[in-house]
Amino acid sequence: VDLGNSGSSDLVLATGGIPVTNLKKDAGPVKVVAPISDQGGTQYGVAKGVAPGVPRLNGRGLAAADVDNDGRMEIAVNSIGGKLLLLKPTGKIGHWLDVRLSRFTPGAVVTVVSPSGKATQSQEVRAGGSYLSSEDQQLHFGLGFDTRAGSVSVRYPWGGESVLRNVRADQVVAIKVPRQRAVHAAAPASYRLPACTPATGGRSIATVWDETAVDALRSGGASEPVQARDLFDVSSAMWDAWKARAGDSASGRDAAISYAAYRVLVWDASFDSNLSRTFALLTRELRALCYSPDFSIRAGNSPATVGNRIAAAAIAAGRHDGSNESLHYADPTFTSQNQPLIVHAAGSTVENAAFWQPLALGAIQPHSLAAVPADVQSFAGAEWGHVRSFALPRSRRGPPIDPGASPLQDPSSAAYKRAAVAVLRETSADGAAPRAWSPLTWNSLAAHGATGDLAKDIRLYLGVDGALNDAAVAAWGAKRLYQPPRPISMIRYLAFQGQSSDRKQPHYSADGLPLVPGLVELRDGKVDVLSRGRWVDGAAWSPPVATPPSPGGVAEGTAFAYAAGRVLAALTGRSYAHQMRQSADPVADGIDVPSDVTAGRSLGKQVAALVLRKLRG
Repeated sequence: VDLGNSGSSDLVLATGGIPVTNLKKDAGPVKVVAPISDQGGTQYGVAKGVAPGVPRLNGRGLAAADVDNDGRMEIAVNSIGGKLLLLKPTGKIGHWLDVRLSRFTPGAVVTVVSPSGKATQSQEVRAGGSYLSSEDQQLHFGLGFDTRAGSVSVRYPWGGESVLRNVRADQVVAIKVPRQRAVHAAAPASYRLPACTPATGGRSIATVWDETAVDALRSGGASEPVQARDLFDVSSAMWDAWKARAGDSASGRDAAISYAAYRVLVWDASFDSNLSRTFALLTRELRALCYSPDFSIRAGNSPATVGNRIAAAAIAAGRHDGSNESLHYADPTFTSQNQPLIVHAAGSTVENAAFWQPLALGAIQPHSLAAVPADVQSFAGAEWGHVRSFALPRSRRGPPIDPGASPLQDPSSAAYKRAAVAVLRETSADGAAPRAWSPLTWNSLAAHGATGDLAKDIRLYLGVDGALNDAAVAAWGAKRLYQPPRPISMIRYLAFQGQSSDRKQPHYSADGLPLVPGLVELRDGKVDVLSRGRWVDGAAWSPPVATPPSPGGVAEGTAFAYAAGRVLAALTGRSYAHQMRQSADPVADGIDVPSDVTAGRSLGKQVAALVLRKLRG
């Protein structure tokens, strides 16, 4: 929050214990923390103070808004067992601008440029905000000493733009959002660009857009379930466009498929990061095929209008496909059973080691205050078990495929400890971590298996992307149902308890980590483990690769591998056994236990069988 309208943001935190067992003892202060460095990303660590007169509370939601439209950002704080607070900053402030769009437009990017043109601020209109909170859709910009903004521009998800010049500071600027049909009036008469030769590189138009989709999603940083869903959206739209223009010329089919894929990708990209880069990539590709991005007409029977209509239908369906698209795929109904684990700090903070624990990838260390978790993972895709699928059986309550409960339900059990030791053994040697396999990786493999025959390629991408989508739906549905832990929490928990092998040696605990010569040993007064060729404190162990933001139970990489790999093999006649084996060993990554891999393999095989049955039917 830019409390002083200086153009840089302060961090406001509503703290409190997780879980709350005593309203008074678990309460924490409201903290205001200032940025100390912008080198390599903003770092926070200088306490500007605790809001005076504000009681300690168990914060469970915080949102900022210029409630009075006076340039001061108020802070609303909700809590457990307390009243809703509205805090107002005091002291001197700089100049400011509030930008209000006439209707809610998620994905719109508002950019304010200083009069000199040297300073630029951009904010995206988002659904949601911080934990259990939604921010005001009116965007606030601090201008410091500037009494005007050189320009205020709004870039819309569908490609339109509104621009105001030389805007006076200290006011609320209202901008009317044009309807998409308003763009139609200015649309070119023809969807084809004049004097242009399409550049496909010998690929079918389906492969052109499949590879473009992979590049766009990689640029946008979408989570794996969103990647799978968006790829399926694009391949489904291409399939529908191909069927709709089956009797058309090759150029007509290409145009319909291109506009369907382009419009869907632009919409999906509006919910990801790096919007300007991704929009430029998509527009550049459409122009390389000699089609105008400005042609957005849906009425009529030209190939481009058919493609635009198909994309509009796909976008409308996506609003109600169970993914919570309007909330940027957040699930406000999920609450973790454990407080976050600060990754860079040794020790364990898990309350119930049988359940998933979100990771805090950073921490804030205000003066004289305890470290506060920062950059905390949320369960990405918590709602995904009920997202629309391609071939899965419908399931209103449980997951569409139930792999059964995890064997990690009892942290004191031998099975739990064996799983932790298995991960340590796989990650003990120094060497390169196995290759990460995601939906984008498998989609690229599909492109390599394409023949250039449009009918076959369209079917190939529908099958592979349908398998990836359904694997994500099934895997994340099981994750939500059982919520098993990841290895980092398991190993740190056990090592923090001590060693469970020898009652006569120090740090004995029945709930500790078993001693294994050459792998788990008592060294320098603590339980050390061998990790990537060196000994480390077991209570500070981290895997070779980053732990994904979701529970274990089903190894997602394995599920994607066996779903997509089997469909690829069936549709291309090639063997993908090597790639499936490569991607099906995330135990060596340190992010899954062996039982997760077994569950992922079984789930992926079931998904592949269902997808192939539907394709043949």
